[in-house]
Amino acid sequence: MSNLNYFYTAKTKICFILVIIIFAANFGLADDSNSSRPGKFRKKSNAAERESVREQEKQKSDQENARKQAYDDSYSAISDCEFIHRSQNPSSLTDKLSSYKKYKQAALAGFSNITKEEMTMTFRVSGESTEMTKTIGEWFAFCDKSMTGKISNLDTKVKSDTAQAEAEDQKRKAYNDRVRAEQEAKFKALVASSHGDRKRILESKGYLPNWPRSGDLKTAPVWKWEINITNEAVRCEMFQFSGEKLKSNSTDLGACP
Repeated sequence: MSNLNYFYTAKTKICFILVIIIFAANFGLADDSNSSRPGKFRKKSNAAERESVREQEKQKSDQENARKQAYDDSYSAISDCEFIHRSQNPSSLTDKLSSYKKYKQAALAGFSNITKEEMTMTFRVSGESTEMTKTIGEWFAFCDKSMTGKISNLDTKVKSDTAQAEAEDQKRKAYNDRVRAEQEAKFKALVASSHGDRKRILESKGYLPNWPRSGDLKTAPVWKWEINITNEAVRCEMFQFSGEKLKSNSTDLGACP
């Protein structure tokens, strides 16, 4: 009986072990039921999925970086456009126009959909600064249409102003030359008709006295020269005559009375 009991006990243990093995095998099969391939292929599939996710995230990040860079380039381009509209001098505006085109091209090449995004800029309109919001595409269209005309109009205005200023300078120069020639002629005539101290003083000064402003200088009892030299005090030199002879002379600080 003892041998029989031992037989049944051993058999029971073997059956128990087999049950555990079968259960473990079924559990493993159940785990693999989520995949149509064996476990080692499932691991490969998970790695491929993770790589795909990383690639998608990288593409998304690259796209966002491209969008930000395109926005910055658009801002730079429109800022150049704003500078052109604000400027009153055409000098170097062609460089600003080239800069605008460069930044605009970079923005569109880097992220074409940037034209749909809005941007707020402060623009000078009719002499006043006005804040305006447009899509970047609308800003580009506005700048493309208006900048060349602005530069052309400004260039025309500056050329006209320059020509007018030059004409005025020529008139002023002609007037000054005429007055100088008249004064020179009067001075030479006065020297030629003067004698004694009057002639000596005239030749030492080299130009007509400032006073008197009218009347006969040849017989005027008093001549005055106002000396106004840069970095020196203004002074008045006065000469009193008795006929052709010097009677007295003095120098006073300040303008001649």
